[in-house]
Amino acid sequence: ALVMRGWALRMSNQLSESEASLRAAITLPKHSGFTYSEWSLTLLAQGRHREAEQALVDGLLDVHAKPGLPTRSGLELLAAIWEAERNLGAIRATMVRLRRDLAREAEFWAFAARVHVRLGERAEGLQALRQAIRLGLPTPRQQEVLADYGLSLADWALVAG
Repeated sequence: ALVMRGWALRMSNQLSESEASLRAAITLPKHSGFTYSEWSLTLLAQGRHREAEQALVDGLLDVHAKPGLPTRSGLELLAAIWEAERNLGAIRATMVRLRRDLAREAEFWAFAARVHVRLGERAEGLQALRQAIRLGLPTPRQQEVLADYGLSLADWALVAG
């Protein structure tokens, strides 16, 4: 109920009330990972990019949230924050933290490929994609990564080969 209230308050531009509702929802013993994405969106609406990023990272790493914040949707929202903010130091620091905690998730490595390619680090992007494939990234998702991240068929041959 608190998450829906927070969403409704955000949609009606009552941002401080939305934030309070979502913060309360996260403190409940039984809370959903989606609460973090709603909280992050509320913080973004207030121009608080760094806090929005931290809320998402917390959500991605919260093992008590049931259901948890889906890795792919959380990372996609994180990418949107980074597109708006473009703080290279913060991006690198967050990637180190996420790598430490999400290293066994194929979707993290697909995201890492995107980050590396956007930072002009093409070789690192290919290595990250290779790791995602090793961890079981499904073929349709591999094709999405190629299209989304601007990797060529020649690059793909290197990764898949």
